[in-house]
Amino acid sequence: MRETLYLMRHGQTQWNQEKRIQGQSDSPLLPQGETQALLYAKRLAHLRAQRIICSPSGRAAHTAQLVSGGRLPIQTDARLMEIALGAWEGHTWQEVFARWPKEADLYRNDPTNYAPHPGAESIADVRARVRGFLNDERVWQAPTLVVTHGVTLRCICAELKGAMDVWSLPFMLSCCHCEVNRTNGALSVGLFNETRHLEDGYGLWWHGSPVRLTTLRAGSTVTPIRPLAEAFSHKPGRLCLSDDGAIEQDGASPGYLYLVDVPDALLLTPHPASTMPDGYEFLTGCDLPLRLVAETPMRACWPARAPAGDPAGNPLYQTP
Repeated sequence: MRETLYLMRHGQTQWNQEKRIQGQSDSPLLPQGETQALLYAKRLAHLRAQRIICSPSGRAAHTAQLVSGGRLPIQTDARLMEIALGAWEGHTWQEVFARWPKEADLYRNDPTNYAPHPGAESIADVRARVRGFLNDERVWQAPTLVVTHGVTLRCICAELKGAMDVWSLPFMLSCCHCEVNRTNGALSVGLFNETRHLEDGYGLWWHGSPVRLTTLRAGSTVTPIRPLAEAFSHKPGRLCLSDDGAIEQDGASPGYLYLVDVPDALLLTPHPASTMPDGYEFLTGCDLPLRLVAETPMRACWPARAPAGDPAGNPLYQTP
């Protein structure tokens, strides 16, 4: 049986914009960061989460409150806090390199040999506490959304992928979506640093088809992700999803993209046979009206780039 832990980074803050180091200090969410959190709330409606566990930092707690909208209980866990960087917090990296050049160089370029100054942590310290969080059975008692921080998310991914260098992993985007899957006790990274919910058109209902339609029949597939519907409009024999949500498919047929009128989300159910992540595919419970949005020109993109699903280069999710 597969269990999924959903994770996200907090919304953009004042110090993010100013490129100042936050660590375990804090700065408020910008209006853009609040908007990002509210857009993620649309995604949360499609997930199975029953609660939120967040870092005690103000920026993470504010993000969790906006995402929840009062619908889910929120609790905090200090193991989810950002790396503590002591006296560096509040400074820009340019200022840190000017005042602490040797220590800053080790932290950024050789973190295994970086010795934290008073009030700071090492990468190994953060990895140890996130390891404890992931191995805590209480975390897996109910489907959960975790709201945390950029370096913390990198450390989680590094732990599960066996990566020695956390800086080899992508920079974590504000309000990005990640997943940790547990299958028969074994943990693995699913989606990582995916931001489909921040794209135009997310939250509407889309259907792609290689044929012209006038009505969408009961039992058809819809998705809140427009690029996925566009991919299916080409009738691919193979479609895969990389860990950052990039879609690759081998369909070469021209197709049609439709916007589906779903008056009540209760008319939809998660697709029981979907090989995609939670919240990607749903089935309609009745006939629904639709509107042609665009013809999708004939194109195939297989492979557009090397899939990034695991160290062997296999995609995360793939149709037969």
